[in-house]
Amino acid sequence: MSAPTAAIHTAVSRATHRRGLRRLAAGKLPPRLLERLLQWRGAPDRRVLVGPGCGVDAAVVAVGTHRLILKSDPVTFTASRVGWYAVQVNANDVAVMGGRPAWFQPTVLVPPGTGVEVVMRIARDIDRACRALGVAVTGGHTEATDAVTRPVVAGDMQGLLIARRIITALERDAARRRVARWRPRARGGP
Repeated sequence: MSAPTAAIHTAVSRATHRRGLRRLAAGKLPPRLLERLLQWRGAPDRRVLVGPGCGVDAAVVAVGTHRLILKSDPVTFTASRVGWYAVQVNANDVAVMGGRPAWFQPTVLVPPGTGVEVVMRIARDIDRACRALGVAVTGGHTEATDAVTRPVVAGDMQGLLIARRIITALERDAARRRVARWRPRARGGP
């Protein structure tokens, strides 16, 4: 077992044993475990303006005078229109950071024995969703594997920052709270 793999295994073991759990439940990892896992970030790079973190929608990297927004997310909640959802989920996270989605790479995993028509439908859905958003498919990966029991598409979307600045999750949450409290004033009245 490599050092990073052993370290992750140790973190998972400690986190689950502390809480009396032996296995993870389906869904996102518990925030405390995720925070521990996020301490391993690879080599430091000054160009990374927004890196991994709990509640962070996407990364932002400085490339010359441009700001590149990078996002990856799998779609595991459905097998229906999985390609379309993969594009939408990833494009949304680039957009909410203030970017324009531009480039997409899907990783399409299907179980052995999947009909060719299923894989073709996934590819068509990705193509149609990307065309509708003006996004280019710039690569990807396809594979039949017994590691999955239904089609899974993991997307990797990039886009350029078009807002004046990066929009953070905290700012979006604050704006949502302001909108939720706002009530239109009655017109006319007595």
